[in-house]
Amino acid sequence: MRTAEESHTKTKRPSNIQKTIKEKNIFNELSIQKNPEYVNQSNNNNNQPIDLTMNHHHHRHESQLSYEHTTSLFYSEMEHNTNEQYINRVYPENSALLSRTHEQMQMKTASVAAVSASVVLSIHKGKTKVLKFKAENNNPITLDGETLENVESFTYLGSIIDEQVGSDADVKARIGKARTAFLQLKNIWNSKQLSTNIKVRIFNTNVKAVLLYGAETWRTTTTTIKKVQVFINSCLRKIPNIHWRDTISNSLLWERTNQLPAEEEIRKRRWKWIGHTLRKPSNCIIRQALTWNPEGKRKRGRPKNTLRRIIEADMKTMNYNWTELERIAQDRVGWRMLVSGLCSFTRSNRRK
Repeated sequence: MRTAEESHTKTKRPSNIQKTIKEKNIFNELSIQKNPEYVNQSNNNNNQPIDLTMNHHHHRHESQLSYEHTTSLFYSEMEHNTNEQYINRVYPENSALLSRTHEQMQMKTASVAAVSASVVLSIHKGKTKVLKFKAENNNPITLDGETLENVESFTYLGSIIDEQVGSDADVKARIGKARTAFLQLKNIWNSKQLSTNIKVRIFNTNVKAVLLYGAETWRTTTTTIKKVQVFINSCLRKIPNIHWRDTISNSLLWERTNQLPAEEEIRKRRWKWIGHTLRKPSNCIIRQALTWNPEGKRKRGRPKNTLRRIIEADMKTMNYNWTELERIAQDRVGWRMLVSGLCSFTRSNRRK
């Protein structure tokens, strides 16, 4: 039985997905390979309005990536049954396609469908979403004659992508999921047999980890930080059973529970992630996206704060540029010292 999500094939010997892809010359059939437009890199400075289309497939194949990355999207799990036969389960992963024009997105979608069909996989059209941002062409994206759904937002790998190009919706969803996780552990917080230290450790691993998932790339604002901090403080007060009538400062609460302020915690996570990214090869898409400048015209008025501006503000505080950071990132111990120093500096400035 074959479904959109997985393909079951019974053979006497394990099949090799990579061998199949190579034999069928699938990678060479793709019309777009290593296209720099995947990360929207361009040397064109004509200041035209941005026309960005995002296509979110429940199963897709990245035509811009290398052969090794292409084949790695297919995860094979071999199972051995009592009849000495093997069952090869192929699990496709979620991925996203980015294009600046409608024509590019239509072509990429067709290429992905062709590659999938070559290895007996199909795209689930009901789970494939299209999000357009400032697009001039409102024609729908089609797949096998069927129109794919246009949406204003969708969840991708646990994070919410929307037309606002911010983190507000994602942060709101994270707080909701973390609150659910906290309430499910109500018996632990009310337990008189567990110490506060153990409860805090459980909070860090089961609630805070849910709350700050993906926080490394959040576009943080004062409002965002305040919402996250208010939720954390409310949880921390319930763990040691501090009543609302009891007056206690936030700094004392953090000291008792061994917590960092939310702003500092997010900054620390962000710079740890930046270190991992800077250690990647220069042709890595993630590393290219870190220093990428989008083209197009901005609206009148004060520009919105972005992740790039947040990072550059911290760089100015540390008096470093990208070249120096790339050099330091190669030394993991040195990078940890840099991150620790940045957090200590911001903490001391906050106390003044």
